[in-house]
Amino acid sequence: MPFGTPASVSREVEEKMLRSAEKLLREYEAETGQPVHDGIYSTVGRGGANKTSVRVYLKPLNERKFAAVEFSRRWRKEMGEVAGIEALNIRARHSMGSNYDIDLQLSHPDTNKLLVIVEQFKEKLGEYPGVSNIEDSTEDGKREVQLRLSPAGRTLGLSTQELTQQIRAAFQGVEVFKLLRDSDEVSVKLRLPFEERRYLRDLEDLVILSPTGKLLPLRQVAELKYGQSYSAIRRIDGRRIVSVRALVDSGVGNTGEIQSSIKQELLLNIKSQNPQLQYSFEGAHRAQTNTMDGVKQGGIVALLLIYSLLALQFRSYFQPVIIMTAIPFGMVGALLGHLLMGYSLSVISVLGIVALTGIVVNDSLILVDFINRSRERGTPIRQAIVESGVRRFRPILLTTLTTFFGLLPMLFEQSLQARFLIPMAISLAFGVLFSTFVILVLIPVLYMILEDFKGLVSRKPKKVEVETEVV
Repeated sequence: MPFGTPASVSREVEEKMLRSAEKLLREYEAETGQPVHDGIYSTVGRGGANKTSVRVYLKPLNERKFAAVEFSRRWRKEMGEVAGIEALNIRARHSMGSNYDIDLQLSHPDTNKLLVIVEQFKEKLGEYPGVSNIEDSTEDGKREVQLRLSPAGRTLGLSTQELTQQIRAAFQGVEVFKLLRDSDEVSVKLRLPFEERRYLRDLEDLVILSPTGKLLPLRQVAELKYGQSYSAIRRIDGRRIVSVRALVDSGVGNTGEIQSSIKQELLLNIKSQNPQLQYSFEGAHRAQTNTMDGVKQGGIVALLLIYSLLALQFRSYFQPVIIMTAIPFGMVGALLGHLLMGYSLSVISVLGIVALTGIVVNDSLILVDFINRSRERGTPIRQAIVESGVRRFRPILLTTLTTFFGLLPMLFEQSLQARFLIPMAISLAFGVLFSTFVILVLIPVLYMILEDFKGLVSRKPKKVEVETEVV
């Protein structure tokens, strides 16, 4: 609720939230035939009398049979419009916490223009499908009176500092002397009686003493502007910023696509009209970006280490490249697995793909090592390649299937902790499965192409130098 709202009003909003939540829970219990929650916890006044919080603790997914996001969406619809509130935020959270799906920081040198841009952005953001709980970081504080010295006041020789000192002395008091009472020092302040500083009109009628000795009412030497202050003002690098935050229902809209559209269309249009506007994505998007940067750096290091180890083992610069050709096909298998299982790519999926790079090279490593050993025993190259496919087919297939079936229980687990890791399991399981069948055909072919290339290079005619001596 707005700043300064009494706790009694906040309590009424709390009761409405509780009634709507309890009604919704009864409907779910009627549908499932069993309890769907462990309890409800509500608070009023934590962080201020204008704030109210209600938490519903749902049972595990395999017991309640519905998604927490679905419950939050229906709860928001059940609440309807609540008059007089600043923001209503209903979202599903788990034990590890939750961030906003969209968190954008806007900044502009002109504060008034910045607030207009924020309202314009919020209006456009609400048109995207699945976007809800749109709010900004501005919080109205108490009412205030802003004073500005008028031309008449300047003519009398008044300064802004003198004006504020007289007003502060009248309403807050000015220390006139100190006295000792036993061992304590007591400060004595002089200010107007309570009856003369109780109402707003008392400020307007306050008598100001000018440097020339004239006594004039405040409204004759200063301009009074009535408004409302902000309870908090956020700045970064000296710039005033306002954050616009929202949640995205994954069943209706895709967070990545919405953020991409905001960056490429909405923000570009707004920035074309306001060139001094600055913006940056924060929250979950910033955390995801930082994670992806770390994954890229770690992935490059992992590939270099894999190549170095293989090059030392086979004493070749080209055979490690053949072995590592399995990595892209593992990535393709991971993407197909997400498509088949109906999951979107996430940071956890990418982490699974990075882990996959060290697994998919095992099958191609076995084939190349078998071919090299056969050739060392004198087996012709073509026969060694064919035998590698025949002799290594069963161990490669068994290794792949045991890995795939070992990950299946995690793929179909319904508990919250397991669902968090399902995208990683999909990347590993389907990446290994798909790359194996490609490797069994691709690696022997690439090995044969490499040997043919070496043969062409070795058969290349060399220059013959003829030395002639004339006597």
